[in-house]
This record gives sequence, structure tokens and C-alpha cells, in this order.
Amino acid sequence: MYMRPQAGIGMAIALMVLILVPLSGCIGPQEVAQRLLQRLEAEKRYEWRELLSDVQSFRFLDIVNTNAAKIERYPPLTVKEGTRYLHLHFNVSFSNLVNPEWRYVTTGYVNITIVDPAGVNRSRDFNALGMGNEYKEFFYFIDPLPGNWSITVTVRGIGEYTIFAQVYEPV
Repeated sequence: MYMRPQAGIGMAIALMVLILVPLSGCIGPQEVAQRLLQRLEAEKRYEWRELLSDVQSFRFLDIVNTNAAKIERYPPLTVKEGTRYLHLHFNVSFSNLVNPEWRYVTTGYVNITIVDPAGVNRSRDFNALGMGNEYKEFFYFIDPLPGNWSITVTVRGIGEYTIFAQVYEPV
């Protein structure tokens, strides 16, 4: 199909209007390029993907080691480039050796340590003595660093914990 030169110029002007009008304002070429990239990036598809789901129980017999605790080191969680969110849910239920109904006489300790690919350490501690027998923690990372994230859980006492990690990443 043959197009007249005037039709090609008209289409180019129409295309420029369609692109530049939504991007217009008092901005320079760098900002126009940035806004255009943001609009194109908005069309990417993202999905939630489960990285880790585990349930562990711990007892007094598990703590016969130099740290007097059960230590669980999970395989590294691999986060892709362009991932928007990384969520980590942690829930621990401590139990009493004599009577599980005694909530505030429960003893136990938990430490959750997360190390990102840059080596930055994020850690939370909880001591159950006088605090109740339930502990829930939620870590929320926006635009997490791509690479391997390591998770270590240290627990003392009697009980059970669950851990769940997921990412919202490009498909």
C-alpha cells in the first residue's frame, strides 16, 4: 500500500501528540523519557510467588547444643530483579511443659534474623516470659534488593512456629 508523504507526516504528528500530550507539562526531555518509561513499565505483569512455607516444632530436647536453642537456617530466598514486594510472616506458639493453659507462666525465646544481599541484618527478638504464649511478626520490604536473602530462626522452649515468605515479582 502506497502512502502519500503528507499522510506520513500527519501520522507522525498524530503520534507525537498522542505521546507528548499525556507527558506534557513544564518538564525537560529527561523527565519526558522517565515518564514514558514509567508508563511502559506499568504494563508489566506481576504475580505473587511463594518462596518459603514451613512449620517446625521445638522441644527441650532440641536445645542440646552450645547455644541452648534450636537453630533453623533456611536455604537462601532468591529475589528477582524488578520485584516489588517481599513479605515474610512468622508466627510462634509457646507451650508450658506442665499445663498448656498457663499462658503467662510460659517461657520461651525466639530470634528471627534476615540478611539481605547487601549484608544488612534485620532481626527481631521475643521473650515469652510474662508476655503470653503467642508471637506474630511481619516483615514487609518494598522494592527488595535482587539476590539471595538468608533467614535464620533461633527458638528456645516448647512450641511450634510457622514461617511463610512470598514475593510480588514480574512474570
